[in-house]
Amino acid sequence: MTIATDQTHLLSKQYHNADNLHARVNLHKRFSASQFDFWGWMFDQLVTLTSDNTEPSADTEPRRILELGCGSGLIWRANRERIPTNWQITLSDFSTGMLAESQQALGDIENITKFKVIDAQDIPYEAATFDLIIANFMLYHVPDLDKAVHEIRRILKPGGQLIAATNGDKHMLELEQLADSWLSELDVSKAFSPAVTLSFRLETGHDILKQQFDNVNLQPIPASRLEVTEAQPILDYALSMNRFRSDTLEADVLANIIKYAEQDLEQRLSTGPIIINKASGLFIVS
Repeated sequence: MTIATDQTHLLSKQYHNADNLHARVNLHKRFSASQFDFWGWMFDQLVTLTSDNTEPSADTEPRRILELGCGSGLIWRANRERIPTNWQITLSDFSTGMLAESQQALGDIENITKFKVIDAQDIPYEAATFDLIIANFMLYHVPDLDKAVHEIRRILKPGGQLIAATNGDKHMLELEQLADSWLSELDVSKAFSPAVTLSFRLETGHDILKQQFDNVNLQPIPASRLEVTEAQPILDYALSMNRFRSDTLEADVLANIIKYAEQDLEQRLSTGPIIINKASGLFIVS
């Protein structure tokens, strides 16, 4: 088990609430080089997958949708006015804190019928229950990935589909290198978790999903890089990373890291924006 799949750490530290998630989303939202609407684009993919080219009505058979690892429900927050009337949505997360934030923000949406704490390795639904399952940027946190994919396949209806976003090996590599340089310069890198190669990523996802599904297609997410002009959002993102986990970290050590990082970032920004390249994609599976 790596730190990316350490359920105790993820529940108690990384995702006990949505603060770390929002620090990361904020960096992307504010400094993307293009005006690309990620959540709008993602919702377009869901609509396409569930569309049968007829207008939803009271007599239209409902599309049952399950999101695993919904976090704070960002895709639904951004598109709440666009949800088709025939969707019945269940939002789930393995973190009660994250799910509570999602329910607080989205509990008034009629189409979202349930909020459930669910472990993707043991999904509490009968076979062939859902038309569409969403698992965005979360499968790399599952300890037994093969079991989770098997569970997803089991609860999908015949002809149902999975949509699963993830990152690649070079995603935001420049930010990892910045973090490495701060820790190395202060000679404290041994107190921190090393960078982890994620289990489910662009380079491995096809083979993993092919074990259970016949059709696996990868669609790149069309957003190439960040051009960051402020130090604090980068620092907030970096401090949200698992790289900075330490059970024995002293407060003064962390303060020194933050101080050094602030100085380093301001110096780098004095010559222009800090460029951070992205590499993400969406597996569409049936």
